[in-house]
Amino acid sequence: MRFAELFRLVAPRAKAYLIHRGVAPLAAEALAIEAMIEVWRTARGFDVAAQSGQAWIFGVLRDISRRHGVSLQMTRQ
Repeated sequence: MRFAELFRLVAPRAKAYLIHRGVAPLAAEALAIEAMIEVWRTARGFDVAAQSGQAWIFGVLRDISRRHGVSLQMTRQ
């Protein structure tokens, strides 16, 4: 799979997840982009037998968010 394909498939879902968790849309987009780059850069270390791709990608997204001091706690509506 090429980066563009992976990005097209996953980045919108990652951004939507972050927005759902209370992150502002522009910040969510920036974090999703950074996470996708990190996923692509570290893909060789992904162990297919150990976990699902989606879980791994969203774990990277969570780690990137934490590095930027972004809490992913649900906000009360």
